[in-house]
Amino acid sequence: MATDNYKSTHSIEKFQHAAVAIMPHLNKFRRAVSDHPAAPVQRKRFISDCITA
Repeated sequence: MATDNYKSTHSIEKFQHAAVAIMPHLNKFRRAVSDHPAAPVQRKRFISDCITA
């Protein structure tokens, strides 16, 4: 039980570190396409590319 709990919290921490690493890129990207009509679609595609990479 304790090991399962440790594993889940550890993976959450790793995910948070990844999110912190990606965040500056997302902010830069959001500013770049904010005035573009297809911004939401491009943003989703960009985020999914970051997650799968």
